[in-house]
Amino acid sequence: MLEIKHQSVMSESGEVTAVIIDIDTFKKIEAIIEDYGLLHFMQEAESSEVLERNEALQYLQSLEGSS
Repeated sequence: MLEIKHQSVMSESGEVTAVIIDIDTFKKIEAIIEDYGLLHFMQEAESSEVLERNEALQYLQSLEGSS
């Protein structure tokens, strides 16, 4: 598990209102989120229809024509 070192920002009443993390930790968190998203899209793609080359080209051309 990723250890997250942080600092808390508190209001005058003592309530935590924000958290500060170092840039390296932020980049690690960002990479984890991106990897999770990529995995999600890869799992979705596994159940997608596979097109032959000509079918894929026709599909791409239809997308270009609709924009």
